[in-house]
Amino acid sequence: MHRFAFHARPSRVAFVRQLQRRLHYDHHVEPGRLDLLFLPLWFLVPNLALTAALVALVLGPGATASTMLGVTAAILHYEWTHFVAHTPIRPLTPVGRWIKQYHLRHHFISEKLWFGVSNPSFDLIFGTYRRAADARRSATVRNLHPEA
Repeated sequence: MHRFAFHARPSRVAFVRQLQRRLHYDHHVEPGRLDLLFLPLWFLVPNLALTAALVALVLGPGATASTMLGVTAAILHYEWTHFVAHTPIRPLTPVGRWIKQYHLRHHFISEKLWFGVSNPSFDLIFGTYRRAADARRSATVRNLHPEA
């Protein structure tokens, strides 16, 4: 979602472009603003409802509650990790401190790398993981689509 939806090219439709700015572009401009940090409820609730409907369709209604509990736990973990990365909170563990630095590279070195917020799995799969020393600072790291 982060890489393919939130970093998508700006829409030609003004209303959609406005949503893109609120959902992610502005977060890159001002990564420390808490009101831009969390997924807004107007985005999250419909997506959870759609996910629940798909789970019910594919796995049946019996599996929906437990699956959605897991999805909700994953979202809370994502949001907490994202919050810690963008605030002065110092994680207690070496892994937590590494994840924080890992995510901040996406905001301060290159928006084309390190899309993971809570773990690097998909960056390793899609080839968007680099050692910080091997990456060059992007000119558009704070302004994702200057033409928009």
